[in-house]
Amino acid sequence: MVVGVIDIGSNTTRLLVAEVAGGVVFPILERRHFVTPGGFGARVLAELVDREAAAARDGGAETVHVVGTASLRGSPEVRRLDRAAQAAGAGGLRILSEAEEARLAFGGAVAGETEELPEHLAVIDVGGGSTEVAVGTPAGGVEWWASRPVGSRRLTERAFRGDPPSRPQLAAAGNDGRRRCAAIHPPECELALAVGGGTASLRQLCGPLIDRDGVVAALDRVCAGPAAEVAEDLGLDARRVRLLPAALVVLGALCELLPTPFRIARGGMREGLALQLAGSPAAAAEGS
Repeated sequence: MVVGVIDIGSNTTRLLVAEVAGGVVFPILERRHFVTPGGFGARVLAELVDREAAAARDGGAETVHVVGTASLRGSPEVRRLDRAAQAAGAGGLRILSEAEEARLAFGGAVAGETEELPEHLAVIDVGGGSTEVAVGTPAGGVEWWASRPVGSRRLTERAFRGDPPSRPQLAAAGNDGRRRCAAIHPPECELALAVGGGTASLRQLCGPLIDRDGVVAALDRVCAGPAAEVAEDLGLDARRVRLLPAALVVLGALCELLPTPFRIARGGMREGLALQLAGSPAAAAEGS
């Protein structure tokens, strides 16, 4: 079955068109737009939803689903975006709860792994507005999860007023991240997989694994100069570089709570939702 997922996040709006077969997600089309409710408003975002739904159908999607996460919970723009999703033939806008985000990210991350997985593992999803941690088993799905209202956009807007962030700002953000993650008490597990919008960039910076030393080294690189200059040097989008210090700070805080190094996963929430839309047994096992 070919499905389309339009994910309206706090940092970006992303499209995934994928074929789902045998509990595996095979991407057909993936693209990203730095268009969010806060940055551009509901009108521009509604127009984007219409275009992306058409692109998904052109890509062969039999069904298209539009979801929103932390940035849209309680937002006055939900009604307009819901109408836009309905007009685009996507059945309306679904706002994911923190629990749904955690479960879908877990399922998508597990499904995307080709190496053997341990009996118990964690999946970390550092988004723009919130961070979810889920622990469970590959066969049975999520057994425990937690969500904290700290993400790359929220922390950037709150703590990083300079470009690049200053050392005092980084230290203060680190303390903030540790404080907000302190209430997370995950059960024991043997591996942690990292997912989220910035993980592709982190793979370029850190390689496939992230540990405390890797976080420090990556922070040094992305804070070496203004975001535009660092982005040109690394071949990344400047808007992503602006958000990476905060994402790294949150990952650094989680390094103190979970087994490291974290492995950067190839799947995440969108892949988990694709599995669910296709009626995959793996998605059903998660209880999503």
